[in-house]
Amino acid sequence: MTKPFALSLSAVLFAGACAVACSSADGSGIDIPGFGGFGGLGGTTPGAAGTSVPTNGAGGASTTTNGAGGYGAAGAPSAGGAASFGGNVNTGGTTALGGTSGAAGSNVGGDLSAGGTTSPGGASGAAGTSAGGDMNAGGSNSAGGSNSAGGSNSAGGSNSAGGSNSAGGSNSAGGSNSAGGSNSAGGSNSAGGSAGSGGAPQTGSPQLPTAGGSCPTFTNGGTITVGRMSGIVTYIDPTAKNKPGTGGPLILYYHATASNPSEVLQGFGQTNISKVTAAGGVVVSFKSTACSGCQTTDDNYWFVQDDPIQDTVVACAIQQAHIDPKHIHALGWSAGALHTMHVALARSNYMASVVSYSGGMPFGTQVQNPNNHVASILTYGDSGDVVVIDFNQNSKTYYSTYQPKGYYTMMCMHQGGHEIDPGVAPHTLDFFLAHPFEVSPEPYSSGPPAGFPSYCKNTPP
Repeated sequence: MTKPFALSLSAVLFAGACAVACSSADGSGIDIPGFGGFGGLGGTTPGAAGTSVPTNGAGGASTTTNGAGGYGAAGAPSAGGAASFGGNVNTGGTTALGGTSGAAGSNVGGDLSAGGTTSPGGASGAAGTSAGGDMNAGGSNSAGGSNSAGGSNSAGGSNSAGGSNSAGGSNSAGGSNSAGGSNSAGGSNSAGGSAGSGGAPQTGSPQLPTAGGSCPTFTNGGTITVGRMSGIVTYIDPTAKNKPGTGGPLILYYHATASNPSEVLQGFGQTNISKVTAAGGVVVSFKSTACSGCQTTDDNYWFVQDDPIQDTVVACAIQQAHIDPKHIHALGWSAGALHTMHVALARSNYMASVVSYSGGMPFGTQVQNPNNHVASILTYGDSGDVVVIDFNQNSKTYYSTYQPKGYYTMMCMHQGGHEIDPGVAPHTLDFFLAHPFEVSPEPYSSGPPAGFPSYCKNTPP
């Protein structure tokens, strides 16, 4: 497999102009551009310290990853039939809405009877199986209970990212970003939510953001604009709001430097996207947008001022789809991975779990909710995973900082360089479904379940 720009610092400084061309079909491969170079690491405040490293020198070329074979078959379950994540609920029923395969390859949840609803991923326990067998007509698995669609925050107030917007940063569309504003106490949850028979044990309830204005319309494969950020790609089923059960997850994706939102097709995969939308969930892939005078979270590619934009997207997704509010997750690669780890901490009032491809410790992020120990997978390469930042070491720094505080962190050191880990990507949805908001006890406490690469451990190698 050809690796996407496994580059040294000298290659960054002299790499040529990149060609951005990504396919839209999962399994057909994707071209990831020649790495455009990281900006100066001093860019956490505006001014001379923010001077970026020169990018795109002469001679760079795009590389290709995920050739023949791609990810098309990666999401298929073990023996027991194709577990369509939220397949159609017919009289005879297809497999259950969270029907991921456990270690023994059995479908979770069994068949749905007429009228039966199921959880959005009745997350499997440590062994990856779900109790309860077939669901009777009208029966529902609550999967830990659902929050009311618009779980209330103080009107118009968005979650702060630990501070106020720097000069030039724009607020999310229609809402004001209060400096340091916190969520109002007692964000409402729908009454009576409890863990379903096959759901992972859960505690606590997320405090959800509000849109603070009218929402753009989400369409499947279309784009929306929120605040200063345009070209945000959304994936949603037209009938998402009417899906049965407690709803599907909301997946947020942040791409690498010099890449684009279609990177989600490699980092998360079309198979997983289809499972999410079939359950009433939404996948959103953000587009990096310049922000003059703003505070960066990585290499001047993503910013603290992007946090209120995420808040608006989350609130609007909840309005337009059937989102399980305990299943809001993020993942990203490189600069996008650093920003993913930033929102895991800065938006821990509602983030459930995250995946970082060559990211690790974010830049100076304040933890919003220290009681929510957001679970994560950190993948990183060997000693060659260096592009200005040593991502191998940076991932270990995150682990040594947060794992002792109770943050579950799966460490996956592969033998590649700076890349999206193809061994982990197909399993990201399984990880998310097993790790809802404030999950307890930790379902992977004994180690990653069967199916994950053998190099993934609960401790660094």
